[in-house]
Amino acid sequence: MAKCYEIARLEMLERSIPDGVPDPWTTSDLVVLPDEAMAAMDAILVQFGSTAAKWCDRFNVSLSNGLAMPWAIIAFGREYRLAGHFSQIRGAPAEMRFSFYSDLPTDRPLDYVPPLGIIMVANKAALQAASARSVLLEPAWDTLVDKAPNMHWLCLPEPPSDDWVREHESGDDVLFQTTTEPR
Repeated sequence: MAKCYEIARLEMLERSIPDGVPDPWTTSDLVVLPDEAMAAMDAILVQFGSTAAKWCDRFNVSLSNGLAMPWAIIAFGREYRLAGHFSQIRGAPAEMRFSFYSDLPTDRPLDYVPPLGIIMVANKAALQAASARSVLLEPAWDTLVDKAPNMHWLCLPEPPSDDWVREHESGDDVLFQTTTEPR
């Protein structure tokens, strides 16, 4: 069953004082998930030797390093070999990016194709448009269609059918290699 959770976005005010001289104040975001969402993410991440707390920590580091806070994070229950398919249907890369749960191999070949486990959606319109182009995103859109565009959401959608996945994973690495845009 699909689930959707509101993401609490806390704005933190920080400043360092090296050598007794204060630096200017800076702000950063901190993502906090409700307990039920943390438990749902733990259930997904256990297969990758991780936890929701570690994932949130890494995501918060990404935010502090300049990642824009997405309108929605779509977290699939597993990783898919669908990076090529997603890259073809997402529209502008800045509006929809993807990531994965597993650790990166330390020795990646030049033709490495990352798996797709998480999609970060900048705005509601981007998901609406991409969901019209692929069955992969339809369940996420159905779950998020009535969610406020000025809030932030974690969506755990229903998975696509096994037959659809098998059909689209076949040859996906080659499809990804033809896409040179950033994730």
